[in-house]
Amino acid sequence: MLSKTLIRWLAALTLLLLAACSGQTLQEQIIGKWEGDFGGTQTRLEFTKDGKLLLSAETNNKPASLGGYYKFTDDDSIEILLQPASGEQVSGKLDLKIDGDQLTLTDIETGVIQEMQRVKE
Repeated sequence: MLSKTLIRWLAALTLLLLAACSGQTLQEQIIGKWEGDFGGTQTRLEFTKDGKLLLSAETNNKPASLGGYYKFTDDDSIEILLQPASGEQVSGKLDLKIDGDQLTLTDIETGVIQEMQRVKE
């Protein structure tokens, strides 16, 4: 018969293994909707599995949205391409970090940091 101490150790080891196996990559974690305040404007980003990006915001009491794409350039960096209705494409490169339900985006060129919270629906 197994001792209580051995059973506790096995239970702890099992939990650690399950936690290690369930870890998601940033590519998986970023999928979904995120909200944050960009210079006083409440903004929502939606990342889809197929690399699409939707940016929604309200400016001057009018809703606005931009569609575009994103792709990972390495394990923790993405390149985005937004296509406004006005025509000219806007692109940028961002480092990202996800800690639970918080997404931190850092513009690689300017160093500007934006924090967003996951939208739970």
